[in-house]
Amino acid sequence: MKKTLIATLLVLAMMVSGLSVLAAAAEAPVPPAQAEDGGIAPHAEETIWYTRVYNGVLQKRLWSITYERWLTDWIDVG
Repeated sequence: MKKTLIATLLVLAMMVSGLSVLAAAAEAPVPPAQAEDGGIAPHAEETIWYTRVYNGVLQKRLWSITYERWLTDWIDVG
C-alpha cells in the first residue's frame, strides 16, 4: 500500500513539474521575423484592385500579388 501511494505521489509530482516547465516555455517572447537583409519581413498578403469599364459599367477585381491569383470576380462599382 505504501509503495503504491509513494509511486502515485512521485508520478503526480513529475506531471505537475512538467506542466509548469511547458507553461514557462510557451510564455517566452517570440522575436519578429527577419528578412534576408536583416529587416523585418512582412507577412500580410499584398493585394491590388484592378478596374475596367465593361459595357459602360465600371467594375473592379481584387488581385493577390502574394499568391498571383484573382481573389474576386468582377464587381460592378457603379
